[in-house]
Amino acid sequence: EKLLLLPRCKFPSGDLMKEDEEEVEKEDVEEFRRNVLGAVPGEVAKGPGEETFVFCNFAKYFKMLPEVFESWVRILLRVPNSVLWMLAYRKDGAAEAIPHLRQVAARMGLDPARIVVTPLLDRERHIQIKSLAHLVLDTSPYNGHLTAAEALWAGLPVLTLPQARLSSRVSSAMLRSLGLHSLLVSRSLQDYEDLAVTLAQSWRRAGRSGGERKKQGKKKKGDGNVGSYDEIVEHIRERRAQRRGFFDTAYWTQAFAS
Repeated sequence: EKLLLLPRCKFPSGDLMKEDEEEVEKEDVEEFRRNVLGAVPGEVAKGPGEETFVFCNFAKYFKMLPEVFESWVRILLRVPNSVLWMLAYRKDGAAEAIPHLRQVAARMGLDPARIVVTPLLDRERHIQIKSLAHLVLDTSPYNGHLTAAEALWAGLPVLTLPQARLSSRVSSAMLRSLGLHSLLVSRSLQDYEDLAVTLAQSWRRAGRSGGERKKQGKKKKGDGNVGSYDEIVEHIRERRAQRRGFFDTAYWTQAFAS
């Protein structure tokens, strides 16, 4: 018996974006502000000198275990002026799930208005619009598959918590192929929460405005063993432009065929 090892990661995605589609257009920014930030009450969206940090998860609701959602709430409680953005899938019980999730958040002391749920985005531009969020909080033990791949193609960091089963290690395989395993793959639920908070604080220290990232010359290293938010986003986008690691579909197919 001989093992057949998949090259680099289990879940190749193919090219989800053409090179001329990678730039965010003015219309994408306007839709993000209207549908996501526009759904947040003013007193939640902004604080003194601060802008909204947008955590997100684009998975269907059956993947959201109670302990993982409660972890997301604790993260929001530790990051003022932050929201969690999710999508309302038409055939996924969203009508029942969303009020329940907001009730859980309220019981834990979080303003339920910070759970922002929008309809599905325009299919032609949804990856570009998602790129205006800041950090994907991955589900576990069933990770995002296509949603995680789309997030990486959007240049959006994905924070994940792998466990024993294969379905919980899909995102970590993608991140490992990009050289980001030590930065975005957590070891425990507490580590997951701490990393999310650290990355949000790193983003805020960089002085962002209105969800638009500014280029700030040479970036400094992050605190401890966590890379700064800027470094991680830049790394993902460089690998995407170079079609390296997870983005190198040609290598995956050639290596698998051989």
